[in-house]
Amino acid sequence: MAEKKNDIPEKGAVVQRDRETYAIAPDTPAGVVSPDTLRKIADVSEKYGAAAIKITSAQRMVIVGLKEEDIDSAW
Repeated sequence: MAEKKNDIPEKGAVVQRDRETYAIAPDTPAGVVSPDTLRKIADVSEKYGAAAIKITSAQRMVIVGLKEEDIDSAW
């Protein structure tokens, strides 16, 4: 049986419902993002095979579906 994964707060990573992948939330003050920052978020998401980029009710972007071993590099 696979080991149950947990959030990794020191890395800003939250385990997802699948209990296999993680989400991170890049800093987006007041929900405002420059085109350059938006491109960087998209590039990181594609590079590490993220499942999606979600917008939260708190106006934050969350990159979801990251593998645990990619968290440090994704930041």
